[in-house]
Amino acid sequence: MKFFIKQKVITWRDSFQILDEKKKPVYKVKGELVSIGHKLHIYDMKGKEVATIKEKIIKVMPKYQILTEKKKEFWVTKKITLVNEKFKVEPVDWLIDGGILEHNYSIKNGKKTIAKVHQKWISIGDSYIIDIEDEKVDPIVVLATMICVDCVEFDRKEKEEKEKKARKGNDR
Repeated sequence: MKFFIKQKVITWRDSFQILDEKKKPVYKVKGELVSIGHKLHIYDMKGKEVATIKEKIIKVMPKYQILTEKKKEFWVTKKITLVNEKFKVEPVDWLIDGGILEHNYSIKNGKKTIAKVHQKWISIGDSYIIDIEDEKVDPIVVLATMICVDCVEFDRKEKEEKEKKARKGNDR
């Protein structure tokens, strides 16, 4: 099962669609402009909310809560590592590993691959491909997890840009 998301639209303030294999919209994601911490809502195409993503405010490492319409709760947490970035998803015990900065990574449960996320270069623009290999998992949890990881990277890049501008300002 594959899903597609246009790149450079995943931010906490925007809204965007998630497409299926036939490039038909299946979900819509909307961010809240005003909230304490980041907050996103995922809706099916009928307008029913299927998941909410909330940033935990007080934390050592980035941490996000996913709450599904089935009242299931998941936590996506960035792990402290020296080399590659990694994330864990609890309580399902998933590990997200690979080229997260390059948008080329896997979501695994032990040695079993749940899903792969990679960037596809197309003529109109770039898009993410989320290829869910395990048909038993809830695709909403996988998609919400991928969005959490991407938003952590968006925040990291934004912070780096601010620091870069501040350094340039201090060099004058």
